[in-house]
Amino acid sequence: MEKELSPTHPSLVESLPADSSWWTFFRTDLFGRNYAKFKGRASRSEYWAFCIMTLGLNIVLAILAGALSNEIFDIVVYLFMSFYYIIPNFALMSRRCHDLNWSFKRVVYAYILVGLLAGIFWVSRHFRLDLGDINLILVFLTISVALYLLFFIATLPFFKGDRQDNRFGKNIY
Repeated sequence: MEKELSPTHPSLVESLPADSSWWTFFRTDLFGRNYAKFKGRASRSEYWAFCIMTLGLNIVLAILAGALSNEIFDIVVYLFMSFYYIIPNFALMSRRCHDLNWSFKRVVYAYILVGLLAGIFWVSRHFRLDLGDINLILVFLTISVALYLLFFIATLPFFKGDRQDNRFGKNIY
């Protein structure tokens, strides 16, 4: 006798977008229509599938880079992949926040704040500016905001999304 899935706990494959194929999801999210889609909602399984697929691709590239033992190839491939992942990663985080009925603005503001604080700290160190206790405050603020950002991003895949329509789109479950 087959076990029926409850409507509140769909299987991972069933909750993947569109045609429920891992490969098609990978193609559409990283190379297709969802590459830079910031509107709409993304389920936990879509977020996890993206993470697992990108991890797998990185492992394959690391093995390939190790086999070729070419430092220039390593640098070029990793820089290309790092820059290539930025857009779909932010798009997926945005859609995941929307599924939780959260605004993505606070993530963007936190990234900007970490960048500004780290930049100010770097400039003060690079030009040997004596800012006294301000350097300590900058370090504390940078670490605090970075920890907030890390906690926020690390918890995205674990919260259940809204099971109803919200201000960011229709129910995807």
